[in-house]
Amino acid sequence: MDTTRTDRPGVADVRVRDVILRAARFQDERSRVPEAFQGSALDLIGRGHLGRAHKHGTPAFSPVVYRPGASRGKRGIAEATALVLDFDHLSSEAAIEVQRRLKERRWAWVGYSSYSHLAAGDDDACFRLVLLVSRPILPDEYEAVWLAADAALGNFADRNARDISRIWYVASCPTERATSAWVRSADGRPLDVANAVAHFERGRKKTRQAERPARRDDGAPIAAGGRNATLTSLAGAMRRRGADREAILEGLRLTNTARCVPPLDEDEVARIADSVVQYNPTSVLLSANRTDLGNAERFEAFAGERFRYVHPWGSWVWYDGTRWLRDVDGESVRWARDTLRAVAAEAGTIPEEDERGELVKHALDSESSARVGAMLGLAQSLLPLQ
Repeated sequence: MDTTRTDRPGVADVRVRDVILRAARFQDERSRVPEAFQGSALDLIGRGHLGRAHKHGTPAFSPVVYRPGASRGKRGIAEATALVLDFDHLSSEAAIEVQRRLKERRWAWVGYSSYSHLAAGDDDACFRLVLLVSRPILPDEYEAVWLAADAALGNFADRNARDISRIWYVASCPTERATSAWVRSADGRPLDVANAVAHFERGRKKTRQAERPARRDDGAPIAAGGRNATLTSLAGAMRRRGADREAILEGLRLTNTARCVPPLDEDEVARIADSVVQYNPTSVLLSANRTDLGNAERFEAFAGERFRYVHPWGSWVWYDGTRWLRDVDGESVRWARDTLRAVAAEAGTIPEEDERGELVKHALDSESSARVGAMLGLAQSLLPLQ
């Protein structure tokens, strides 16, 4: 059960339409000059969706106050007057869970479907939430409040979109999906900023406390049941820092002699080193972020020599070894599948069991139609036909 609380019963309820926000508007995503805005959150994002053939060039907003004369960017922001969470390519089940948690917390919010909503089918929810807050959020508090709110809603939001200076398109959609676009709001309690910051600090303090015994035990004896796991973890950490086999083997020998009770056989220590050097920490399949954009970068690394995207056609082309062909039967999807299965296979080289399991889980979770569609959609910009 989630126990994250970022609200208190003592915070008074508000009606969304009565709350006046100070914010910034921009002519489009390229604009550097913020235009001061004052009004309701519904007026800020738009009460209905603009029909757009492309999202680029659409007006944008940010629920922040800029200092006089400042141009767009983090350094010019005085405070944030609301909190934005972006949800990209969720399954319908995950989207329902976010809504359930919102209702449970009785927060005041405005939400709207974003431009890519349902682009990959009915199980492809893309939406944005603007959460009203109890007081303005200072720039150095924003990430803490964002993380606390995301945890309270199930950790489904896009973590690459938590920058206070991020700008957001107003409500817009392709005309063919206008009937499925939505703007909604709910009255309730503003998110308690002070409580969210305190919750974040408590969590960070617990993490530091949990880490202290491990640091104090760095020189403690390693009993027989934990020797292989401890030395493998040490070797993996060295490999991520760029150590080669000789350096890893030397480090393992020193630790084995000084701490393992009794020490492992020399052949077993060498086997651990040999196993870990097979792990290539610079491989994009392993090192890319566990996000849709990270998957697009994996596709670029795994299949990029074979694929290009022709934007004027709105189509992939692929090289069959002899000629370039237009993708008319899902060749790109098949290669996306192979990319994800290569990720799961290469994860087997990661020495640490937990990290290995997390990457395999990410690869399996990414095989949904929505996540594959997101991977290929983002890869279009990484592999354009020049």
